[in-house]
Amino acid sequence: MTIASSMTVPFPPADVRLGVAGSGAVCYQALVTLQALGVPVAAVATDRSAREETESQELQGYRQRGWYRDLDEAAQRMGARFLRTPDLNSDDSVRALKAGGVNLILSVSAPVLRAQFLQAFSGFVFNIHGSAVYRGRAGLSWAILNGLQADRVVLHWAAPAIDAGRVVAERPYAWPAGCYPIDIMASQFQAYPPLLAEFAALLRTGRIPCADPGADAKLYFPSIHGERDGLLRWDWAPEAVETFVRAFGWPYAGAFGWFRDSRGHTAAVPLARCGLVVDDARRFHPFSNGVPVRYGPEGSVDVVAGGRLLRLLTVRTGWDEAPAGTAVRLGGRFVGAGSDALDRAEPEASGEPLVMSR
Repeated sequence: MTIASSMTVPFPPADVRLGVAGSGAVCYQALVTLQALGVPVAAVATDRSAREETESQELQGYRQRGWYRDLDEAAQRMGARFLRTPDLNSDDSVRALKAGGVNLILSVSAPVLRAQFLQAFSGFVFNIHGSAVYRGRAGLSWAILNGLQADRVVLHWAAPAIDAGRVVAERPYAWPAGCYPIDIMASQFQAYPPLLAEFAALLRTGRIPCADPGADAKLYFPSIHGERDGLLRWDWAPEAVETFVRAFGWPYAGAFGWFRDSRGHTAAVPLARCGLVVDDARRFHPFSNGVPVRYGPEGSVDVVAGGRLLRLLTVRTGWDEAPAGTAVRLGGRFVGAGSDALDRAEPEASGEPLVMSR
């Protein structure tokens, strides 16, 4: 079967009534951009509860940067109907969107939209994704872990699969070495406006491209849950630990280690920044992994990782940070995850658990 290289919108461009479905800072920024472009939005739908918007540490950080305000406020400014629903794929959600006259959907950080949802809008459902390399919701972290420094934001036809579908448009963005996810997001945010401007221009023509992304265009990496996946391994080389800390860093809750102090109390310590100790070539026995061995400048602490020294510079305190020495003291050690025989003992946490999911 031959697939057309473009599709005609089945109604006049003047009759397009756009619905935006999604959540979070990227969705909010998309609404701001659409308003600036003069693109009318008939409805905004989200599956995020008002409580999540208020209490999410991640969203609070975005607010501080001016990247996010409540989606219902954005909808009100645009004169759009606002829908908060526990399930965007439900029949009730589809009916509510259609009751607002919506005939075309733009998905921005929404869950996977199922086949029945796509069919309800005759397949004219589009998704924005932040990577042309990775599918899934943790692309920023995986990009750091795997050493990327450039990518493309993608607008594609939605399909009942994760970030799959034929490509409408792309825009490149890049970032320097040593970045955190929040830095890559800032670069992404520069690429979204021209992408949406192209989408708006295409809607005015009534013809939407359908480029083949290629059979192996994107790799799928799973979502990352910080409380499950963010535990550091102290048998890794210091370079790998430093990369891991950045990959789980802002806006996420942070990579962490279980630190047991000299009195036997164990707590999760989320790390903010690490550095390499380049002027000390000593090597240490694997049993030393996870042991803080000396204090460094400005409250830093040197810890053995992979038989070498790693400098812990700061630890996380929400969106802020403090010197590592405030939480990591000599006489204690990190336990579990590569700390030799101590791996066999599950630490009992005396601190509050970390929560980060994407």
